[in-house]
Amino acid sequence: MRSITFRLVAGTSLVLTIFVILTALSVSYSVHKRAETARIDSLKGLVYGILGATDISANMHLQVNSFALPDRRLNTASSGLFAELISNDGRVLWQSDSVTGTLPPTEIRPIGDWYFESVNAGDHSNEQIALHRLQLSTAWEFDDGQELPFIVHVVDQADSLTRQLQQFDRTLWASLLISAIALLFVQLLVLKYSLKPLVVIGSEVAEIEKGDRDELSESVPKELTGLASGLNALLRAERQRHEQYRHLLGDLSHNLKTP
Repeated sequence: MRSITFRLVAGTSLVLTIFVILTALSVSYSVHKRAETARIDSLKGLVYGILGATDISANMHLQVNSFALPDRRLNTASSGLFAELISNDGRVLWQSDSVTGTLPPTEIRPIGDWYFESVNAGDHSNEQIALHRLQLSTAWEFDDGQELPFIVHVVDQADSLTRQLQQFDRTLWASLLISAIALLFVQLLVLKYSLKPLVVIGSEVAEIEKGDRDELSESVPKELTGLASGLNALLRAERQRHEQYRHLLGDLSHNLKTP
């Protein structure tokens, strides 16, 4: 039969394993959701900044002042941050200088609707790159009441954020694993200290079997006081019976020797 220590350690290990897994999953999920929310807010800020830099020309065409854009990366080729204005019929009205390839397609949605999506797109080497894209369906309203509907589309490469989140996940799992191992080690020390009275009782029982002592020490934790007292009472009763048997045999032997 396995020892009490083994059972307690096995039970503690199971509980710690479940705790570590659930904690890591919940913390990772929370951080990933917060990172996604922060990324959406950042892209929304870019959209508002692009709208602020957008004006209408005399021939009713949208113009974007590149010097008023909210992020300098939009003016740098292949910077990883891209933006464009798309008409409802799919025509490109404007693209930032950072665009050197094809961006993910936009979707026609109701005016005022935001749409966020994480996609994978291939670059010139056909390598898949993770992208976060956000689009806002809006319209430019003229003085005569007519509207020019268009889509503000911003795209950001997710490689840096993905690497940071992956590094965070590795650090999280490693720290929780180290903490679990440390807790198990502490649990072993606590168990060794807590079960020491049982080990002492076991060694005293072995000494009683060898005849080196008469009874158990009653200087034990109160949870074991009843056990020690009961065993000592049993040992005393057994010694009394042995004494009675010895006297009885002595009397019987004396009677047999007497005519």
